[in-house]
Amino acid sequence: IKQDFVVMASSIRLTVNGKAAAMEKNTETLKFTVKIADAHPMPDSLFFVTNVDKMAAVAVKVKADSTAEVSLKQEDFPAEMKASTFYNMVAQTDRKGGSSSNVVRFGFLSDKPAAFFIEPGSDTTISVNDTIHVNLEVIPNNDDPTNDKYTLSWDCGGAVSCIEANTTSGSLSWKTKGTHVVSVEITNDDGKTSTDKITVNVITDHPKS
Repeated sequence: IKQDFVVMASSIRLTVNGKAAAMEKNTETLKFTVKIADAHPMPDSLFFVTNVDKMAAVAVKVKADSTAEVSLKQEDFPAEMKASTFYNMVAQTDRKGGSSSNVVRFGFLSDKPAAFFIEPGSDTTISVNDTIHVNLEVIPNNDDPTNDKYTLSWDCGGAVSCIEANTTSGSLSWKTKGTHVVSVEITNDDGKTSTDKITVNVITDHPKS
């Protein structure tokens, strides 16, 4: 008799190239790594699931150290995948869901510049008046790495104070609860632009750990 077990895990932590987000050249590799903590029972496999159109879930064996990883290049994704567009990836204990990891964001560069959030994650929850640290990775010119000139402009979604222009990191807080969108636009020396954004959910009670 085959039995179906529900895997319960206190933590399934996913990163892409060691971060919460990565945007790479189309010749580079994206390495998705997951670490499982306190799973009962420990799953034999994990399923990496993305919102790239027509991309099937990728099943990967869990190692003895409770990790699993998969490395993907641009040619491993369907042709429908667009350059300079962020997609989401999660790791799940079951093809239909089960216990899920956090969401990481990934993509491949085009000829546009890129400025994207590596901190915090894509969907973060904090309490009113709490502070979060924001950090960007900046790629001004994919075609010419020696041309590193760029400008940054911020929209901090009604935060108490906004991050200064042309600054890649800072701290934000809000006095009102609700969903706040933080966005940044980069313009390089060739006049090409791109935008990235994250959502911060601000609540009145402290989020559960």
